[in-house]
Amino acid sequence: MLKKILILSLSIFLIGCTTSRSYLESRYINIAEEVLPSVVEIISVGIEEDSKNKWFDFFQDQEDFQRDDINTGVGSGVILYKESDSYFILTNKHVVGNLDEVSVLLYNNELLKGSVIGFDVRFDIAVVKIETDLELSVAEISLSSRLRVGQFVAALGSPMSYAQSISMGIISNIGRFGGPKDNLSNYIQTDAAINHGNSGGPLVNMKGEVVGINTWISSPTSGNIGLGFSMPIENVYPSFLSIIENGFVPVGWIGISSYGFPDSDFYNVNSGAFINQVVVGSPAYKTGLLPGDIILGINETKISSSEELFLKISLLKPKDIANLKINRYSDELNISLELGESDKNVLETSKNVFPGFILSENENGLKIIEILPKSIGLSSGFKKGDIISSINGNRVIELQEFYKFINLGNNQLIITREDKELQLELKY
Repeated sequence: MLKKILILSLSIFLIGCTTSRSYLESRYINIAEEVLPSVVEIISVGIEEDSKNKWFDFFQDQEDFQRDDINTGVGSGVILYKESDSYFILTNKHVVGNLDEVSVLLYNNELLKGSVIGFDVRFDIAVVKIETDLELSVAEISLSSRLRVGQFVAALGSPMSYAQSISMGIISNIGRFGGPKDNLSNYIQTDAAINHGNSGGPLVNMKGEVVGINTWISSPTSGNIGLGFSMPIENVYPSFLSIIENGFVPVGWIGISSYGFPDSDFYNVNSGAFINQVVVGSPAYKTGLLPGDIILGINETKISSSEELFLKISLLKPKDIANLKINRYSDELNISLELGESDKNVLETSKNVFPGFILSENENGLKIIEILPKSIGLSSGFKKGDIISSINGNRVIELQEFYKFINLGNNQLIITREDKELQLELKY
């Protein structure tokens, strides 16, 4: 009797496994049939301008790795919008480089001319427009915020120029910061095979909905090892639509610089976005944000790092309101400001950066470990390596002390430079 029960249980288990496998297999077959027709191959000729810009590197290897200059690049894209006979493709900026036109290979092997109508370098995306009287497939999207670790996904594109390819995998993790320098995204990590040429192609869920745009991989060999990263679709879709409508993306800013976090337990807070610099005349300056403030939240969302803050700000537009929760000298304050429009004149903006240098604690005071070009600190005579020992007659050996005193207005600083003591003025 027991033997019959065991045989029956094993049979039910095997039937269940077969059914699950068949369902998963059928879903991938449906994705291939329904989504691949909306996936294109993008052929770019003459994109060597960006080839040594680490921001756009598809492969993130050792720090000294640089992609070879290339005359022809192949990437992927996905059709996400249609307007009459015009179709709009979302891809990566590093796929098209600085080109105005690219070649677009459709699922039926028809080659069309594509116009690059705009891009958003913050997210490494570009929009390509094609014209055709063919009835092309347009992919659906789904919010990446609904993803769960362990969920099945598929990566589609043209790896190594093998067009119309699909690979299976899972969501390994979500909310990954890092990757190519200066990016503004909390990437989706997946083990679905992603190789050179997949860049710009879609990552889709089991319903065939686009949840991300495959952007880069981490690999010591420049090939897939199961560490692929996709840009969440909700981060880039607003920019995609803005480019279609306006040809550009209005970029909001508040006028601060934030990177890293002091090693010491700053104001008894060990997370948030630490404000290193404030741009004089910016929205941040006008509403009273100060160097040394720590932003703990924005619009009721907790902020744990600079990356989180800048991602949240990047999703806002000029004139949007940012309600900030900050820590200042251990006190919590609420500050509301209206975002301005980002100034493209970087050199002009740099002249107004205060204090204009980065400090580290030193047994003799505070050492300037980096001085920002054109900044107020540089124009005031400060140099890298200077050691600040006093502000307005107050001895300073900790960063907390520096920021408390430096925000008072006109400051007289005593510094040591090459064993000589100097007095310099730093105006805010």
